[in-house]
Amino acid sequence: MALADEVRELLYKIRLGEDSSIEFKAVSFKGDKIDGPHRDSLAQEIAAFANARGGDVLLGVVDRTRQVTGIPLARLDAVETFVRGVLARIEPQPTVFLRRLELPDQAGVQHPIMRIQVPRSLFRA
Repeated sequence: MALADEVRELLYKIRLGEDSSIEFKAVSFKGDKIDGPHRDSLAQEIAAFANARGGDVLLGVVDRTRQVTGIPLARLDAVETFVRGVLARIEPQPTVFLRRLELPDQAGVQHPIMRIQVPRSLFRA
């Protein structure tokens, strides 16, 4: 899928809101540490998608308002490390695809986000 098509599809899904195949998580910081989303909450969402039909978690989008708030560019590496740490807590560890993208907010300003694509688990019974 071309990048423009992927962005268009994600913006469409954000407008429609969360469902059984997509979850939005704002990313917040307290000093140098990631304060949200909570590790356990993120792990549960990823595991649930892996145990169902798969899905996407978009980090940098507020769930209630569907606002693209993004992740500070300088902190994308820290967020990826955080996500990999969350994945290490899940047994069996799912295979996911991490994508860094830019999505526009309502004013058209581009913000970096992270897309966690969770395919259906091979270990699913």
